[in-house]
Amino acid sequence: MKWKRAISAILLLAVASAVLGIALNLAMHKSGGEEGAEKPAPAQDIAEHEPSSKTYDINHEADNNEQKPEPKPERKQVTVAWQPSHQDDTGDASWHEYEVCNDIVERAMALSVEVNNVKCWDISHGLTGTNRYNPQPTNTPAFDVEIAAANQARADYFISVHNDGGAPSGILGLCMPGDSLSRTYLEQAVASLCASTGLPNRGIWEVRLYSLEPDKNSCPVRFILEIGDNVKDRDKLMDPGFRQLVARTLADFVNKLPPQR
Repeated sequence: MKWKRAISAILLLAVASAVLGIALNLAMHKSGGEEGAEKPAPAQDIAEHEPSSKTYDINHEADNNEQKPEPKPERKQVTVAWQPSHQDDTGDASWHEYEVCNDIVERAMALSVEVNNVKCWDISHGLTGTNRYNPQPTNTPAFDVEIAAANQARADYFISVHNDGGAPSGILGLCMPGDSLSRTYLEQAVASLCASTGLPNRGIWEVRLYSLEPDKNSCPVRFILEIGDNVKDRDKLMDPGFRQLVARTLADFVNKLPPQR
């Protein structure tokens, strides 16, 4: 009987040992699983790792911070009011000042590409008129139409183109007395024309002229050019090549003019 008890004890011990081993394995597995499992990140950590729009904003800001060339300032548009002579009573029957002066102005306007050109020319009131107060200007309605066109265009410069009659050969400039700003630009225009054409410089006269009076004409710079004499310089004035040379010189002059408004 003792051997049976011994066998039973051994069997019970084996069973107990197996149960204990299983329990230990379960405990170790549970402990290892808890230690190896990835713990959920705190809400703050998740937010830090999630992609956000700020990432793209930073890239965008970097692009915006790249050095870009500064835009060139736009040149303010300058407006030039051209007033060709409307006279046809300054010489003999074969001389037509209004045609010669209008041709010069048309050519100059075509070449004056850096400015806004406005032609202020009225021949509907007759092909006559004088600006001077000797004793009074004549055909002022024509001048009024031309001045109104220049004022409406808010022109920076009013340039009147004429030919002299019975005067010495050359180029003469006319502006209002005391108008130093207009005189400055007029001197430049006369000097340029004399240099290109070879005609003598007859200087600048300051004289009261109807179409240049500031209470009528609001253009900041106003002057008259007497280009050549219809007797002494007629051959030149009748030559289209000479008129083109005059036009080119005038265009080169106005294309560099600064705004006055």
